[in-house]
Amino acid sequence: MSKNLEKLKKYISGSEEYMSSYAKTHMLNNDFTKIDTSLGSGAFIKSNRLRKIKYFFAYFLQILIWRNEMFFNEFIKKYQNMCTFQSRIMSYELIIHAIVLKLLNNKKILKDKVCVIGDGKANFINGLLDLNYVGKIYSINLPQALTQDYLILRKFEHIDDNLIQIVEKKEDLTNQNKKIFLVPSSNKKLLESHNINLFVNMHSFQEMPLEETHKYVDIISSNYAYLYSLNREEKILYDNTIIKHEDFGFHKGKIIFEEEAKFAKYYYSSKFPFIHSKKAKLISTLIKFN
Repeated sequence: MSKNLEKLKKYISGSEEYMSSYAKTHMLNNDFTKIDTSLGSGAFIKSNRLRKIKYFFAYFLQILIWRNEMFFNEFIKKYQNMCTFQSRIMSYELIIHAIVLKLLNNKKILKDKVCVIGDGKANFINGLLDLNYVGKIYSINLPQALTQDYLILRKFEHIDDNLIQIVEKKEDLTNQNKKIFLVPSSNKKLLESHNINLFVNMHSFQEMPLEETHKYVDIISSNYAYLYSLNREEKILYDNTIIKHEDFGFHKGKIIFEEEAKFAKYYYSSKFPFIHSKKAKLISTLIKFN
């Protein structure tokens, strides 16, 4: 076992404290050491002959939904190449990641130090890798998800192991020789006032206890950073807790835009009529904290 995996393993036992009922359901009884195990945070669909055949039809549906994005979004091309290399299927989540990355890049805020909160399958990390205008990448998550992210990064050798730092103390953040910093959620306060330019949260504030979301907002505020959020307007968790977008605490910053994410309104499946509208409204929000 690598030293980085040994470090992450230490945080498993106490991680339940930071979980909502959603996270407990998807993480506590699943084998997170397998890269294609679903942890409720994105899909890693391994490719095989049958799935490749099915994907031809799915790709046609993707074009119908996202049209020009499928041909002219450079991040979609990047994810398509990644999927070929990893022998996996290009999924809905990766397309949404690509559209968000393009949006943030067009706003010229995808640069310097970037932190993703609640990534899954290292999807957002892989979208940032090899961008010369992104200096350092930070990923905060539960240790089960971070373990899976780390295993994906190393299995496919997307980055050398000595460029990855598991953050256990403040000094770990000062190592200039590291590119990726994996931060167990219990250590998130170490990122306070760390001059991070942009934080990104997609689909996970809606699944956290509100007190955890408020802690993240305080950390982001201490960095005077941008925050991009893509989360449901409202979600009912397995224990009937209702999580509302309006309660996240975004009013502490200056809201640059807050609107329905029309690019994430539709999805595709094998069930007729194949293209479906999501029942839950997703809100796309960009905030600047001063």
